[in-house]
Amino acid sequence: MLSEEVQDSSEICPACDEDNSRRLPRYGKVYGRYVCRKCYFGFANRRQFAYLIDVILLVILRSLVDWTRGIGFWEIEPFNLQSALISLAMTLLLLIKDGFNGHSPGKALLGVLVLDDRTGEPAGFWASFKRNLPLLIPLVWIVVAFQLVKGHRWGDKWSHTKVVWKKYKDKPPFAG
Repeated sequence: MLSEEVQDSSEICPACDEDNSRRLPRYGKVYGRYVCRKCYFGFANRRQFAYLIDVILLVILRSLVDWTRGIGFWEIEPFNLQSALISLAMTLLLLIKDGFNGHSPGKALLGVLVLDDRTGEPAGFWASFKRNLPLLIPLVWIVVAFQLVKGHRWGDKWSHTKVVWKKYKDKPPFAG
């Protein structure tokens, strides 16, 4: 308990090791540890933009699939088995997107990584599936967007995963 109090009152950010006495050193907590403003928002923004990149890539992929099938992006087609299977495949891809050695395309571009909280190894497809399953509930992504600044979001504790900033993955907010 004493070591946490000492850490919380420090003017050195545990993630970036910078003296932030001029920049409100105790800005917010990431995984229960106070970090500077730059690290707090830098981590959250990376996670949010990574998700945005992933969704944009999925929309582009779906558009390409529809285009090759001769269907315009905005056209409404009648229900058929082929369309249902493509939608199922896209949904599955969204769910397992973080299972590629702990990365999705967006996470890989922005330097964040999904790790198994127990082993420290990159998350696999099953952990990614469980982690992203809550995103299928309508409007949950809005709640998740606000949870990103804190560290764990819906699905992380159940799947025993956490997202780390690769640049600081061995530093106190992300390590251990």
